[in-house]
Amino acid sequence: MTAFFMPTKEKKLSSALIHWYNKSARDLPWRRTIDPYLIWISEIILQQTTVDQGLPYYTRFVDRFPDIQALAQAKPDTVMKLWEGLGYYSRARNLHYTAKYVYSELGGLFPDSYDGLLTLRGIGPYTAAAIASFCYNLPHAVVDGNVLRVITRLYGLQLSIDEKEGKNEVQKRAARLLSFQQPAVFNQAIMELGALVCSYKNPDCSNCPWKKDCKAYGKDEISRLPIRTKKIKKRTRYFHFYIIEYKGQFLVEKRLAKDIWRDLHQFPLLEMAKETFSNEKRPLEWILPKEAIFLSATQGKQTLTHQKIEAKFFHYRVSRKRSQERMFWVQYKSLLGHSWPKLIRNFIEESLLIG
Repeated sequence: MTAFFMPTKEKKLSSALIHWYNKSARDLPWRRTIDPYLIWISEIILQQTTVDQGLPYYTRFVDRFPDIQALAQAKPDTVMKLWEGLGYYSRARNLHYTAKYVYSELGGLFPDSYDGLLTLRGIGPYTAAAIASFCYNLPHAVVDGNVLRVITRLYGLQLSIDEKEGKNEVQKRAARLLSFQQPAVFNQAIMELGALVCSYKNPDCSNCPWKKDCKAYGKDEISRLPIRTKKIKKRTRYFHFYIIEYKGQFLVEKRLAKDIWRDLHQFPLLEMAKETFSNEKRPLEWILPKEAIFLSATQGKQTLTHQKIEAKFFHYRVSRKRSQERMFWVQYKSLLGHSWPKLIRNFIEESLLIG
């Protein structure tokens, strides 16, 4: 398909959207470049992350790793520390893996085609379409959460966006709307419309360039669309963390299992059953000497996409060290130099005091 064969209605909608975007777009650093490395970093950060939250991470990341070589040669712990707090940490691991692959196997050059980009770890259809259009101006329509919402409302689609049929229909509609003359601008524009105007809650329909053509608006179905049929089931896990202090040092380990917070750090942990979690402190006898002094107990919690974490932190002081496999001692002043889950970092900042 070429722009010449683009249906008149879609061409009109596309032009109106681009006109709106040229007047209303936010000035964001990744919109001032066509460098695939920088676009890639921004897109990975913005997965599951808002622009307001992701912007400072992007700035710190590219300041530290200005090019593919710098990221490829970085230590894993350094990458994870810069990612700390963003969540979905597999993104950071895939980012680092792909940087090393592109640098060592592809001569530091990203593939310049949609299909080529799809071969890289951590890059799926959305990210490949974004890089292909933003960097190489290739006509591939992006479909992220914003686009799913915008297209569903525009056409009044009664299909669930959780299901394959619904996603495929949105992809087809987005491709029909895509400006083949300005694919990069159009893709930025439709995502921007979803972020600034066609928001999930309280959309600003009065300022939408597609208001007159929006079927959901015309039928007063904005609040009902898009349709979702799958509900995320969250399980609750119960953690007892043991803060073991020796002369201003603390026993720490890295999480290595294929579980939440992989490659981040934690204090020694016992995962509890619900019925035993509420019990008073239960010392780790294999690591705490009998003369250990109990100092305090603190509670915390964190909600993740598929899990809720209920935690207790038991702080002990010991007069001698017991070394354990994969654990190491860290000075108090160096604790925050390591990467932590948000739950534990909050505890360190707010509750961990040395008497």
